[in-house]
Amino acid sequence: MKKEKPTYQELEQKIKILERELKIRDKIIDKNPNPLFFKNKDFRYAICNSAFVDCIGLPKEKIINSTVYDVSPKELADVYYQADKELAEKKEKQIYEAKVKRADESMRDILFHKTCLFDDQNNFEGILGVMIDITEKKKAQKNLKESEERYKKIIETSLVGIGITEHDKLIFGNPALFNIFGYTEQEALNKSILIFFHPNDKKIIIDRMKKRAKGESVSQYMHLRVLNKNGEIIYIKATNNEFVVNNKKYLQTMVVDITKQTLITQALKQSEKKLKELDTTKNKFFSILAHDLRNPINALLGFSKLLLSNFDEYDIDRIKKYVLSINKISNQTSKLLEDLLLWSKSQTNSIAFNPTMQKIQELCEETINNLQQSANAKQISIKYFEPEELFISADLNMVKTILRNLISNAIKYTHRNGEILIYTEKQNQQAVIIVSDNGVGIEPEYQNRIWEINNSHSTPGTEKESGSGFGLILCKEFVEKHGGKIWVESELGQGSDFKFTIPLYS
Repeated sequence: MKKEKPTYQELEQKIKILERELKIRDKIIDKNPNPLFFKNKDFRYAICNSAFVDCIGLPKEKIINSTVYDVSPKELADVYYQADKELAEKKEKQIYEAKVKRADESMRDILFHKTCLFDDQNNFEGILGVMIDITEKKKAQKNLKESEERYKKIIETSLVGIGITEHDKLIFGNPALFNIFGYTEQEALNKSILIFFHPNDKKIIIDRMKKRAKGESVSQYMHLRVLNKNGEIIYIKATNNEFVVNNKKYLQTMVVDITKQTLITQALKQSEKKLKELDTTKNKFFSILAHDLRNPINALLGFSKLLLSNFDEYDIDRIKKYVLSINKISNQTSKLLEDLLLWSKSQTNSIAFNPTMQKIQELCEETINNLQQSANAKQISIKYFEPEELFISADLNMVKTILRNLISNAIKYTHRNGEILIYTEKQNQQAVIIVSDNGVGIEPEYQNRIWEINNSHSTPGTEKESGSGFGLILCKEFVEKHGGKIWVESELGQGSDFKFTIPLYS
């Protein structure tokens, strides 16, 4: 059946529909916020929307039928033309970034999306393009990158150590942090932070981790010790802050090396303590001079005055009695003066320390012989024995002073007819020398005080012998100069064992 030709009215109706569709199409194109354009097969602009006009900055009538060379500077037009030509040849979609220079000379960053259009016979008809203004995005990206670079530079050059941990593992650290810890980045990352801290401070870290895991609050600030790779102790001040990313908890820690400040503070405290000790020592020294020397000197003056005043009246026995008293007081005073002079030299480092090989037996027997008269006066026996012959590395005069003071004390606090034993033991590379008596003993609360000048405690001997307690302080100083230690084991009423160590000669 032959198809009838459309009437004039039908054609007119179709034309109106097409016109309406074209208007809708034009509106859709024009209202699109992104610049749109269509170039014909001669690469001339055939269609463009208002956004494209705004982007180019030229009136629409100057754009339509123009080429890129008419609306853009040549250096940019060459780029656009070459891109269009390649697209037409390859017949593929094309996406690229390029600069667009507006009529007002301002430059915009544009992302081009281009595609080729073909007719029903697959003949090239032109290029459809969409432009996305990414100027602000590029600026934001540039600013972000610059900000990241600045932040990275700040972290890398910061003198403050910065670390980030997940659970107990270090997942980030800056150079300052690795410098404080003494490890390289490769050695430290993904390791438990516990390996960096002093053994005595690890419990603090573990306790804080447990509290955080339970949701308990902990202080932001810590003072800890780091044990670096070389085994050196580094004092640090750490500030912690928790943060969450993608539901994961992280801990940021700012670490400052305060080793110098800490050591200075410790040195100041030690200096302050030393000054207090020196002040106490000075007061004790003056007290000894005022009391322990004045009393015997007054006694000497008193006895000598009596003798001078009554020499012709006293018989020989009374004179002998006073002379013996003068001699006894003189000996005691001489011993005290000798200890004071030795101590004074020790405090000013005026005593030379010259350790040489010494035979313990000879030292002990010589000291016993020198003190035998004092022991005989109280009928006290002194015995020395050693399981094996021992030689020590010691300063002769210092060891003699130690032995003299310890044995003199034993005689002083041992009852008449008592016994003193002196013997040695071998412990590793040291000799332990023991002076043991069965005398009065020392009360427990005084056993630690006898070694300190500000707390020295001296009681009269079993026959009212006096003393300042100064000899034991001197013993302690001389033993410690040898790298040894001195202590007492005593029970009240049962006697005392004074022990000290001296290195063996090797």
